[in-house]
Amino acid sequence: MRKTSLLLAGGMCVLVYAPVLAGEIQVSEELEGSRVTITVPKNYFNAKLVVTGPNRFQTDAFSKGTTVSVDLIKAGGIDAGVYRYEVSAASTKTTWTSRSGLNNGRGPNDNPKRPLTGVAYGTFTAKDGIIVKVDPGPKEED
Repeated sequence: MRKTSLLLAGGMCVLVYAPVLAGEIQVSEELEGSRVTITVPKNYFNAKLVVTGPNRFQTDAFSKGTTVSVDLIKAGGIDAGVYRYEVSAASTKTTWTSRSGLNNGRGPNDNPKRPLTGVAYGTFTAKDGIIVKVDPGPKEED
């Protein structure tokens, strides 16, 4: 009986979700030395960069503009291994209006327009304290 209740409760939790209004964007990345610099398109702003890596390494940076940068050494060191970054930014062109059924007593016009979010992901490798460019190797010929 307890297992059934737990499974039912777990299934109900899966059904409760919030809409994610994000799209993938094309970014320009610059990986040099120990610095990661990401530039989002000009129609985006409020760029946030999160970098994770080996040995529970995690750092983030924020910029109100289109370019966001972080120095991995200043953020706590740079161990050899594969790192992953995620950058998100708000769009200046497209907005959505919150249509929450529960508005906590606010009037119907209190649903502000919010910018859509664009996201991009990438990976890079570090070795000997610096970011290295990985050669994908020769392409196979048909």
